[in-house]
Amino acid sequence: MASRLGHRAGNAMIPPHRVVLAAALLLGAGCAIPTPPPACPNGTEAARELTAWFGLHSAAGGRELTEAEWQGFRDRVLVPAFPRGSTVTPGRGAWRHADGRIGHEATRVLTVLVPAAEEATALARLRAAILAYHDLHPQEAVGVATRPACALGLF
Repeated sequence: MASRLGHRAGNAMIPPHRVVLAAALLLGAGCAIPTPPPACPNGTEAARELTAWFGLHSAAGGRELTEAEWQGFRDRVLVPAFPRGSTVTPGRGAWRHADGRIGHEATRVLTVLVPAAEEATALARLRAAILAYHDLHPQEAVGVATRPACALGLF
């Protein structure tokens, strides 16, 4: 029979602080175990979404890439790297320079969706595209993020 101050295990009474400690350890341990992402709904396929932020303001020389220069880079580098397709949207970026100043610039946001099994290959292609962009238009950084997704009818 349980008491108000503890829990009876067999004939021995477990002090309440140990019951709370044991429960906390068990609950905390559950949080530390990585869990796989949820399965995609029927009819969809596991995918990865890659997003890259290409600033248009040059770190060397201070000029902004023209629309024609961006389109040339997109057509020459990005389209062949991601032949299944990609989306580029205009944006405005802000970041902190290494010296602490806040910078703002026009940005092009690249979004690519690939089958989950092809993520490593897609990231390698994206790294190569970023190096080509740095050759054309030096940047302090091109930001990249990936996240799990479910795709319908894209692959």
